[in-house]
Amino acid sequence: MAYEYEGNMVNDLPVNECEDELSTLRARVARLEKALKEEVAALKVAAVHIYNSGYHAGHHYTVEGGYVDIHPSDMDTYHAEEVAELLAALVGEVGR
Repeated sequence: MAYEYEGNMVNDLPVNECEDELSTLRARVARLEKALKEEVAALKVAAVHIYNSGYHAGHHYTVEGGYVDIHPSDMDTYHAEEVAELLAALVGEVGR
């Protein structure tokens, strides 16, 4: 969109109205960014919980030297690094 400036007007609108509109849009973008970051964080926690649930179910009755019994309070955090690596690999594959 091309903007035409003439005195205190931008595309037939007073400059102060344009500034108010811009301020409103910036505030909306900031709120949306915050909400998106919170949603992404919640999805990461859910992914870790799902991974740990599968880990627990798949290895609970096996005799595997590397198995760690995960306490229920750690289900959302234990293996977070491994899940982050898996998600990054998936995102990389989708982006190709």
